[in-house]
Amino acid sequence: MKQNQARKWTEDENKFLISAIRRGNTAAEISKYLGRSEKSVQEHCRKLKIVVSEIKEKQKVAAFSLADVKCPFFEKMYRGRSVRCEGLTPASFISMSFSNEGDWQKQVKMHCNKDYQSCPFYQLLSQLYEK
Repeated sequence: MKQNQARKWTEDENKFLISAIRRGNTAAEISKYLGRSEKSVQEHCRKLKIVVSEIKEKQKVAAFSLADVKCPFFEKMYRGRSVRCEGLTPASFISMSFSNEGDWQKQVKMHCNKDYQSCPFYQLLSQLYEK
C-alpha cells in the first residue's frame, strides 16, 4: 500500500472506536491501540459524526460532537461534568468541573463550540502563547 493511501476502517475498529469514546478515551489513547495516527482517529470521528460524550439523566441524552468544537485549546469532555483543555506546560492540562450537567452544557455550547475567545481558559492560554 502506498504511504499516502489511508487504510480503510474495519467494522471492528468502528465498534471499538465508539466504545472507547463512550468510556472517555482520548484520540491519542485510541490511536495507540488501533495502530493509527491520532489525526486519523479524529478525522474518522468527524467523518462519522461520532458523539464524544453521552450523558444520561432522567432518560434524556445530551450529545456533543467533536466537529462542533471550535476552541484550539480543547482536549476532551468527561461525561457531562468537566472539560479538559491544554495546560500551562506541555505535560499538563487544565480541567474545569461543574456541579451539574446544565452548567457543563452551557460551557460547552458557549465557550468550546461558539465564542471560545471569551472563555477564561482560552484567554489565559492565548496570553501564554503570545509571550
